[in-house]
Amino acid sequence: MKIAVYGGAFNPVHLGHKQIVEQLQSNYNFDKILVIPSKISPHKSSKNLVSAEHRLNMCKLAFENINTCEICDIEIKNEGVSYTYKTLEMLEDTYKDAEFYLVCGSDMFLSLLNWKEYKKLFSYAKIIAFIRDNESISIINDYKERIEEYGAKVEICKAEILPYSSTLIRELIINNYNFEKYVSKEVYNYIKEHNLYKN
Repeated sequence: MKIAVYGGAFNPVHLGHKQIVEQLQSNYNFDKILVIPSKISPHKSSKNLVSAEHRLNMCKLAFENINTCEICDIEIKNEGVSYTYKTLEMLEDTYKDAEFYLVCGSDMFLSLLNWKEYKKLFSYAKIIAFIRDNESISIINDYKERIEEYGAKVEICKAEILPYSSTLIRELIINNYNFEKYVSKEVYNYIKEHNLYKN
């Protein structure tokens, strides 16, 4: 079984996230794509982070029409910071014979050697680095060669990815601008209904 692991704060989940999942399925034909909202990310500030329950619910709405996609609450259930190597350890216990692929955007990919227990992480999963067409492939390739010296197995996926960010969407909401085009209709309605990111 081939399983993609796609984690993040998803604060909120947007159409760029959905596009990555759709391209994952199109390019790699995974048996399962696990979308895993983090409880507390070691990489990002928790400022303006809405509750895990809200982020989980928004992910369920955003990806509900993708059959192979499953929203996983494994990190939300655990106490403390969400370290990816620990998540992969737990997933290995659940999916005994699975082959795992960790999905990263270019910014996360270029920071992998700063992640906790990165050598363990490399032993648990292959890396898929998603990069946009306008990003420097030479920088990505140089880093790929560097981390492969530590045991990483890397595939680079160059794709057209919507240039959206959760930070931008939160700022639009705070400043009462329209953010409807950045998220699915269901997520938009959920954010409005629960008055998220206003405080």
